[in-house]
Amino acid sequence: MIRISDLNWGLLEVFYLIIVFIVGFMATLLLIPYIIK
Repeated sequence: MIRISDLNWGLLEVFYLIIVFIVGFMATLLLIPYIIK
């Protein structure tokens, strides 16, 4: 059970990091035109 719990936490952390990375990447793409202008 402990190994499964650790695995679940690992997957959640990776999933959370992926979401943060995607959101940050999209925000950067949206802000680039304003910065260039």
